[in-house]
Amino acid sequence: MLRVLIALVLTCLLQPAFADERAQTQQQLEATRQDIAELKKLLGKLQEEKSSVQKDLRGTETEMGKLEKQVEALQKELKKSESELQRLDGEKKNSRARALNSKS
Repeated sequence: MLRVLIALVLTCLLQPAFADERAQTQQQLEATRQDIAELKKLLGKLQEEKSSVQKDLRGTETEMGKLEKQVEALQKELKKSESELQRLDGEKKNSRARALNSKS
């Protein structure tokens, strides 16, 4: 009987300790849930930023492609102009040579 009484008293005394432990565990779980919710929000924002940066990058790459084509076209035009200048310079020299020969 004494053993039963001791067991009953211990159970009554330990019950609040278990309740406190359970309440503490519930608080920890709730805090963890809040942390997870905040991390999900942060992850969502980061994914949005990543998408925005990727979109900007694609736009920049497209613009670079256009600029590279313009540079190529300008280089071709420059070569064409240089060739034309050389041709005209040659004609000028020939004209001077003919003019000098005709005076002689």
